[in-house]
Amino acid sequence: MIQTGERVSVVMPAFNEQASVGEVVKDFLSLGFVDEIIVVDNDSTDGTSKEAERAGAKIVFEKTRGYGSACIRALKEADAEIVVLVESDGTFAASDLIGMLEALKEADFVSGSRTSRCFNKAGADMSWYKVAGNRVLGKLVSLIYGCAPLIDIGSTYIAVRKETLDQFAHKLRALDASFSAEMYIAAASSGAAMAQIPIGYRARIGSSKLSSGHLSSISIGIKHFKHVFAMRKRYPAAKRPSLYYRNYFIYKTISEILYKGRQKDKYMAAAEVVEEGATALDVCCGDAALIEYLKNKHVDYSGMDINRMFVETAKSRGVNAMRADADKVAALPEADYVIMLSSLYQFIPRHEEILDKLTASARKKVVVSEPIKNVASSKNRAAAWLAERLSDPGTGIKPHRFDQQALLDAIRNRAVVKSEVICGGREFFFVIDAEAENKNVS
Repeated sequence: MIQTGERVSVVMPAFNEQASVGEVVKDFLSLGFVDEIIVVDNDSTDGTSKEAERAGAKIVFEKTRGYGSACIRALKEADAEIVVLVESDGTFAASDLIGMLEALKEADFVSGSRTSRCFNKAGADMSWYKVAGNRVLGKLVSLIYGCAPLIDIGSTYIAVRKETLDQFAHKLRALDASFSAEMYIAAASSGAAMAQIPIGYRARIGSSKLSSGHLSSISIGIKHFKHVFAMRKRYPAAKRPSLYYRNYFIYKTISEILYKGRQKDKYMAAAEVVEEGATALDVCCGDAALIEYLKNKHVDYSGMDINRMFVETAKSRGVNAMRADADKVAALPEADYVIMLSSLYQFIPRHEEILDKLTASARKKVVVSEPIKNVASSKNRAAAWLAERLSDPGTGIKPHRFDQQALLDAIRNRAVVKSEVICGGREFFFVIDAEAENKNVS
């Protein structure tokens, strides 16, 4: 995270944790990349705040008692680009944060799961019924909100991007142990890209403030279960990618039907432009099929896409792929050739700004292929309606499409060195000399 220049704030609630809080603070500071640690003293009656301050933490006092109350206050206090919420009782290890931050590179909200019991230490309070209950509740939240699979919504070891946190933190209301369930529901409802990785869980230092025995734990679990359903009115399900972008088999099948076997033409045309040994960035790369056409040229290929399914599919094939929204990043990574295939319509009416962004990041050429025959433009209203809804990558339905004249208008004043209709008349292909265009801008 140091390489990205992002600041990291670790925040933790604490109620009578004098015996553990100091060591937990030191554990996180020893990582070397944590910029600040904020401990929220929830009206403790022991030396919690003194121990935390002595270890190097900033102290904030929250008089309204309640686990959720302390956590909500902790999340509000942090102002870094990345906010980490963790317990102050010693149950979580700072070293697991490294893997969580790695996962955060392609997600907005990452949490550690305690339900892989092989990772847990002796004495950790994760009985079989707690593991089972958290897995069931996690699956339920995933089903209702369409987010990535969750298997532990009782874990309060999370790393979240501040811009994502700001979208849901102000809605949090649960002041008691139900806070953790609400936090996951609120994050899922906000549309955050969520991920969960297995981490270790240790025996806490001191006595639990939330549960004191099996009956108490079961009671809290039942309350979480009720909370999941009760929160549906406050937290509606977020918009998620259409089925076309969630199921790889459906994606490939529909694509093959639409292109009538000519889909490879755009990959071949793009690969022909890229020089041997060059670097190439494929923006909105989909399943990164282009790389198969570049292998013989020894191209240093990387892909970028907003869709988690595509990124995971590309990575499983050994592709250097990253999850990012080309519309939201300030600048794209530089490469000799920057490529966008069949995705420019997703940015209408700001498509010319996207072309500017592509050109700014390309050292040599920008390569674009874009459909000009679209089912979404069909006179058959039912077919057009269905096509619009199938082509939602998770950022909303895009009703507008290009025809050839609209694309010609968009590139009229650009340094275009090649343009042609390909894929049996379905796509318009063009190449911009980014080197020349950037020199003119300079």
